[in-house]
Amino acid sequence: MRRFGFEIALVPKLLGDFRSAPWPQLVFAVCVLYLAASFDLIHSSSPLRYADDLAAVVLGWAGLRFLSPGRQRVEDIAPGWIEAVQFRLRMLQGDLGNFFLIDHRDQDGFIVSGKNSGTHWLKFMLNAALSSYFAVQPPAHSSGQKANHIVGGAKDPRPYPGLPHFASSHSIPSLFFAWPLVWRFVPRRPIVVLVRNIPEALESNYAKWQNHYAGDMEDFARGDPLRKRFSTDVWWYIHFFNRWGDIARANPGQVLFVRYDELQCDPATQIARIAAHFGITLAQKDLRAALEYSSREKIRDLQDVRYGEEIVPPDESRAMVRFGARENRILDEIFARHLRFAPKFGLTGGTPPDRNCA
Repeated sequence: MRRFGFEIALVPKLLGDFRSAPWPQLVFAVCVLYLAASFDLIHSSSPLRYADDLAAVVLGWAGLRFLSPGRQRVEDIAPGWIEAVQFRLRMLQGDLGNFFLIDHRDQDGFIVSGKNSGTHWLKFMLNAALSSYFAVQPPAHSSGQKANHIVGGAKDPRPYPGLPHFASSHSIPSLFFAWPLVWRFVPRRPIVVLVRNIPEALESNYAKWQNHYAGDMEDFARGDPLRKRFSTDVWWYIHFFNRWGDIARANPGQVLFVRYDELQCDPATQIARIAAHFGITLAQKDLRAALEYSSREKIRDLQDVRYGEEIVPPDESRAMVRFGARENRILDEIFARHLRFAPKFGLTGGTPPDRNCA
């Protein structure tokens, strides 16, 4: 593949930016159809028999190059049909290979969260509450292997064989699980899905990984449907929200959605709500145990330095990462085209949910 790298890199320069405007696509399509058709304007016996084909190639290139709008045009602010096709191929790959809910059917329940949505924070508070409930030692750290406890990784050994175990994951299962008929044959397990306002989650991700990403915040806002440039981007969140929305609709009552801002405002109520979804009624002492770890500072202090990942970025780095008006317009355009379920939770792009906890 390396030998073709130069030619592939030239494609966008030769074709221009034709993702959203209809005229360049129409000119290009007509020229391609002419080249593929058996019809010729110049008879094949003529010495100039290839002139019409050459003209079609030149006209197709010129249409794409000179009729296409510039990047600053409003209608071209967001990725277009090419990215949409790439995104569908990405979803198809997941649909053909991710059967997480069947592969780990031995679990007693699942906690699935969007990335950068408070995963470690929720997991540690819930582990503290459940440790109090079952009268066992809570986990020693908020990150690394010692953070896995009653709530832990799906492949982790159960620390207490006689107690339930709930698997924590960012998994996006196959579309297979969005078919209602499937749930007659798949073991039913309670599922909690932690969701966050997408632009906020993206800003948190960029604050954490910006030194590893190439490009500026506008590039990051556009994302990469092929998942080669960013570990997490807007396309990942759209896939996550849409798929879990489909699964919840297929099996009402099994999936409980918890909003990050609600967890911030009233952690005790949300922890009790999650435990009740798992069939556990927590006492006040159990909720007090969880609330001991409700602050960012406490979770940061309990990070395992040997884990090698900073799960709570410093406040100053988070404050420096904010999408501007253009990035938010790009996100809003992408959401309008592809996001189906997040508005149900008040988690569309642009303005975050009301944080007034009074």
